[in-house]
Amino acid sequence: MEKTHQKPYEISFFSTEKPEIPRNISNENLFKEIGKEKIESLKNAIFEINTLIKERETLSASLFNEGEKIKTEINNFVLENEALEENVSDPRELIKEKK
Repeated sequence: MEKTHQKPYEISFFSTEKPEIPRNISNENLFKEIGKEKIESLKNAIFEINTLIKERETLSASLFNEGEKIKTEINNFVLENEALEENVSDPRELIKEKK
């Protein structure tokens, strides 16, 4: 099995080896490095969440516009049918016209 290079503070969930902290790294520097990576990870997560929010807003606007178009088409259809029904005295004539 090939051993990959890990930073001393990284812990692999699949590894049975205990991470070793080299003596030449001070605790302060170690915590700074860990903190930087955590901050970068949080920044990336926030960026991804903001991207998802923008995509959701775009999708919602698109869905709303489609709904409004369908609503307008239905209203136009109903108005056309009401106009046809008013002009036709016998309902059987309306059925013949639709065919």
